[in-house]
Amino acid sequence: MGETSELYLLRVMQNGSVLREVITQVPNWTYSAALKTGDGVTGAYEIHVAQMSDSFGAGLFRRIEINE
Repeated sequence: MGETSELYLLRVMQNGSVLREVITQVPNWTYSAALKTGDGVTGAYEIHVAQMSDSFGAGLFRRIEINE
C-alpha cells in the first residue's frame, strides 16, 4: 500500500461519545473486561476502525455494534 508502517486508529464509542481511542500496529485488538470497566461501558457500544495513512491520516471508518 506504499505506507511506511501499518497503523490503525480505533475508537470505542457509546451514545455518540468517544470512550477510548487507540492507535495500533496490528489489525486486531482486544477490549478486555478491565478496559470496559475503566471506560464505564455498560450495554451496547460501537467499535470504529480506520487505517492510517502517512499522507492522508485516518481513512474511512468502519464500525461494528457490540450488544452484550
